[in-house]
Amino acid sequence: MVKVELDPRSHFCTYPSKVTLVTCLDEEGKSNIITLSWATFLSFDPPYFGISIAPSRYSHKLIKDTGEFVANFCDYKKARDILFCGRKSGRDVDKFEETSFTKLPALKVKPPRIKECYAHIECKVVDEVIVGDHTLFVGEIVSITIDGEVLSEGKNTINLEKVNPALYLSSDTFCTADPKTAMKPKIK
Repeated sequence: MVKVELDPRSHFCTYPSKVTLVTCLDEEGKSNIITLSWATFLSFDPPYFGISIAPSRYSHKLIKDTGEFVANFCDYKKARDILFCGRKSGRDVDKFEETSFTKLPALKVKPPRIKECYAHIECKVVDEVIVGDHTLFVGEIVSITIDGEVLSEGKNTINLEKVNPALYLSSDTFCTADPKTAMKPKIK
């Protein structure tokens, strides 16, 4: 196989990446949803989760001002609403009113969870790191909730027979994981 060198900004070649719907609030309590693919666990102890957002995005200001967010994970079937939340600004539209998403009170932070999502990570911002043209918000995880029926029996992982996690492929294209490809290789 011939390797091809790409422009260093060609990050999409590593996708698909999981879709994260981040909910946040303005100082008056109005909710917003931003679609991200740059979100990940950062640490076990303490439990940290990070999201990377450009300063020009409306949600950047909301999270910076309030210091809280919820990372929500949803099924691939919600691709239309996922795209809407990523392409429209909360400055101009109420994304909960314009999509099929429903607010669900969070357990330990003010921004809501999204009822239609199968998992939620509630975070309080403990650090902000400027990383090039984005800010990495480091959130301490204060609560994780998941729909019990999507858990694999006896494990803390999702069952791909029960939920199809939304993955972002780039260029407004989404895909999901095929449960038939899940494997646990044996090593010596």
